[in-house]
Amino acid sequence: MLADVIQNRVFFYSQWNTYPKHFLTTKHDANDVIAIYGDDPDYHLGDGKYYIRLRPDFALYDLLSERQYIYDMYAFSQAPAADGAPLVAFENMELGKDYLGFSNNTSYQDYRFFQVDMQATYDIRLTRVPGMGSPVFYVKVMNSDSQWPARADNSHFESADHETKGDGVQTLTLDASMRVGAWGLCAAHATSVQGDGTQACFIAMSVTCSDGKQCAYKLRIDQ
Repeated sequence: MLADVIQNRVFFYSQWNTYPKHFLTTKHDANDVIAIYGDDPDYHLGDGKYYIRLRPDFALYDLLSERQYIYDMYAFSQAPAADGAPLVAFENMELGKDYLGFSNNTSYQDYRFFQVDMQATYDIRLTRVPGMGSPVFYVKVMNSDSQWPARADNSHFESADHETKGDGVQTLTLDASMRVGAWGLCAAHATSVQGDGTQACFIAMSVTCSDGKQCAYKLRIDQ
């Protein structure tokens, strides 16, 4: 859960199956983010829901004015993150869909796109949520037998080399020749999906925070 605060300051907090009270719940935001991990004691499966409450961060003199608080609020789930090199879980991507993501410290959030058209050109686009750190993504062309996803020291392409300066957007255009150059086995297959269900050539992406803090972003792939 994260808030993209556009004007003035808000804070928020959450509780499972109970309307949260600011001084009676321990789930408060940190830098406009509440992250609940799978091993967190406040993580819940099954029936029920998380309630989220927001409050303006106001002073007494604000009560005398019509001060506005403007923000966008996002609540989403994602695959478990990986710390360091080993793979934990991929988030499967579809064409033309925005995927909200959050990465904390040096963890990697892993994504993959099972490409079908081996001759197509794909555009990968990462947009930083304003005020939410400095994300960077890595791309690796690989097959189902590969054990290592894209990492800073184990990737074919890095988005920082393709940043559109000043607007928080990083893009990478990946055509067929680039994919074959990165993973020669792509040239031997007409489609990425093989008869036994394995993938001979798919695009793997990993997002991390380049400043080693926390970051939030939108990631998408288009053809």
